[in-house]
Amino acid sequence: MFSGVRRDAAARFSFLLGVPAILAAAGHEGLHLVQAGMTAGQAWLFLIGMGVSGVVGYLTIKYFLKYLVTHTLAPFAWYRIALAAVTAVWLMSGRG
Repeated sequence: MFSGVRRDAAARFSFLLGVPAILAAAGHEGLHLVQAGMTAGQAWLFLIGMGVSGVVGYLTIKYFLKYLVTHTLAPFAWYRIALAAVTAVWLMSGRG
């Protein structure tokens, strides 16, 4: 974004970069499941899960990109900073 790329274009590019990794991970996991002796019923559940995940992911990204046209990521950044602070305090308290 420092080089003049719009927020929505930068987010679209980032999401597109993730597609090959997601597909490779799904294929890798699928191979492991086949080698482990996945039944036909389990294969259908795996494929249905992949399909539902793909549709939900696509819709989420579609609406998130629309959101980025008119909004900033400041609320998300503040949320992450607050979560990091809470996590740091929790870990330093000896509970983690």
